[in-house]
Amino acid sequence: REDIGQLGGRSVALLARADAAFQSKMFVDNTNRAWTPDRTIVDLSVGLDATAWDLRAFVRNALDQQYVYY
Repeated sequence: REDIGQLGGRSVALLARADAAFQSKMFVDNTNRAWTPDRTIVDLSVGLDATAWDLRAFVRNALDQQYVYY
């Protein structure tokens, strides 16, 4: 959070956030012969925050990773 000035007499702050989640290889059957490969998913957000309102933009899976989940 970084204050960037005033808008309409109200303080406005810039917000930025990055989240990453890692999942290692995961077996998908009881025999452990099939698995999904490991993956890293990155999500990003940026926004403006004022006293009475906020504005945010989100990007999910920013690295465009293709994955299977169970």
